[in-house]
Amino acid sequence: MNILIINRFVNFFSQRLIIAKCLIGIVLLLFLIRCAAAAPVLTGDNLEKANATLTGLFMKRSLIGLMPDKKTAASVTVENLQAVLDGGANVTAEDPTRHMTVLMLAAYGGNLKCVQLLVASGADVNAHTSIGTPLMEAAASGDLACVKYLVSKGANIHYTDAVGATAFTTSIASGNLECVKYFMANGCGVKDKTTIGVPVLITAVVGISIAHKMDCVKYLVDKGADVNAVSFDGSTPLLTAVAYNNAACVKYLISKGAKVNVKDKNSCTPLKLAQMNRASDIIKILKAAGAK
Repeated sequence: MNILIINRFVNFFSQRLIIAKCLIGIVLLLFLIRCAAAAPVLTGDNLEKANATLTGLFMKRSLIGLMPDKKTAASVTVENLQAVLDGGANVTAEDPTRHMTVLMLAAYGGNLKCVQLLVASGADVNAHTSIGTPLMEAAASGDLACVKYLVSKGANIHYTDAVGATAFTTSIASGNLECVKYFMANGCGVKDKTTIGVPVLITAVVGISIAHKMDCVKYLVDKGADVNAVSFDGSTPLLTAVAYNNAACVKYLISKGAKVNVKDKNSCTPLKLAQMNRASDIIKILKAAGAK
């Protein structure tokens, strides 16, 4: 009698256990199906379209197609970005025309929240294209918060692109003084040159009309940059300032000891270059300093 009762209890609980296992299996299956539906795995044309949508969020449509645009990139919300990622777009998506990854585009816009979401979603902070890295784009935008965040996540400050530029020289070229100061505090220096031999002070002088670039020139000189540094083609900061027809920069460099009769590899002097450009104000400054 006792054995019969025990058998009944065993059978009863065995049946309930089997039912419980089945229910758990069904719940797990439904969960997996839901996850798959929330993050579809796209391939082929569908993936290409999703990736184009992703990069397109950060770009502005123009007559010649989509173009990187700081204002557009800065306006993207994390909600919109997350929605496109949930639709199956690849976090490593790259615009095939402009050769910029979605992380590079977000960094170019100084969009810190989107940069953080992309990195948290698996974007590589050191993934580079033919035109640079996310850190270089953040340096170009002048967004110090993005720069610091990317570095904190392992971005390589010293990565050099195909033309010898770094995040440091990019910040100088863009006239972003706060980023310049940050990079110098983290291992970059006024004696740095690009791999093709362009000194940082010449990088600062190129396009000197850009806002705040004169501030970068003065800061670099104050920190010890050589006002007579020579580039691979024989150019100097003074020759470059004359070439860009910037009288204020010419006057400043001369006041800091720039040689007025220096010649480049084509035997062109600052005065000769100013005369070729018919820059009368610069000609006067140079002659007053003893240029011949």
